[in-house]
Amino acid sequence: MTYEFENPIACSEALVPAIEKLNDFEQYTLTILGIDQNGCYTNKGTVTINEEELQPLLQEKKLSFPKGIIGQRVKIISLEKLRQEQAKAALFQKIAEDGEEINVEF
Repeated sequence: MTYEFENPIACSEALVPAIEKLNDFEQYTLTILGIDQNGCYTNKGTVTINEEELQPLLQEKKLSFPKGIIGQRVKIISLEKLRQEQAKAALFQKIAEDGEEINVEF
């Protein structure tokens, strides 16, 4: 999955007003409106996503394929932010397994 906004951001909630099938390889372009600095859905962008990546989004909310995603809000997370979230989750899992108490700063 790749995404691009007119005004780049690291992490945003976005609204999906349209979807378009790109080719016979089951790739789609989602038109998205990300939240701008004022909290409004005006930061235009696109997401290129394949059917395999799109399915969990649809199944989670029991939406029809592929047009069920239209009108939905989705979370857009940069790869760096995703790595940070995964690192946090792994650390908290280790703490839970070991029963140790440690101080963590992010």
